Amino acid sequence: MKASLYILLSVMGLFSIFSHAQSPTGATNRNLVNNNSYSNSLLGRTLWDVAFKNYLTQNQREKLFYFDNWKNEAMINTKFRVKNVNYSFYDEALAYQISKDSIYLFDNTNIDHFAIGQKRFKKYYLGSQEGRKYLEVLYTSADGKLQLLKRTRISVSEGEVDPLMVKKNSLKIVRLSDHFLVRDGGTPTEIRLNKKSILGQFKDQKEQLVAHSKTHKLSFKKEEDLVQLLGYLNE
Repeated sequence: MKASLYILLSVMGLFSIFSHAQSPTGATNRNLVNNNSYSNSLLGRTLWDVAFKNYLTQNQREKLFYFDNWKNEAMINTKFRVKNVNYSFYDEALAYQISKDSIYLFDNTNIDHFAIGQKRFKKYYLGSQEGRKYLEVLYTSADGKLQLLKRTRISVSEGEVDPLMVKKNSLKIVRLSDHFLVRDGGTPTEIRLNKKSILGQFKDQKEQLVAHSKTHKLSFKKEEDLVQLLGYLNE
């Protein structure tokens, strides 16, 4: 099983390998795409088509990406438009589908922010260990001084095999989410979606938040409810 897990993780690394084809967005922003001299090799293509695609179940593959299809358009750095895109939770990067079995990853170093439809992502520094990562912007106050952000990543581990059932593989792929608050454009502060953690960030407005949550039956554990609570504080 460890060998299978190693193979899968190695194959997933192919997301970071790109062909010599012209940048999806054209020559004007070719530097947005990271190219690799050996990415067109038969080995790389075979690994993607067979070892990766056929190894994962449909449900497992869907967990790797934000949207369940590639019929999406992105606006990159408020300058470039790209179609057929998705967001890879595994790579934490913007991905582009050129064909059913060919996927590109954009070079994160050249992209500060992007939007896919109404979903907005911006790069933030999360410390020396994590570096700069894309966080989804769930809420921004009218004055821009308060933001609620979310990071989603993928955990791959060995699952338990049920001997009575036929499974394609025993890998366990789980989406993990972390939430952050940013004040006045500062460093993101990690929070948990629970009452204690959130009220700890708004000690002077604690009573207001509690009262409003009870009146409107809002939960501190739900993203959409927390967005409403933050909006209430910044009306």
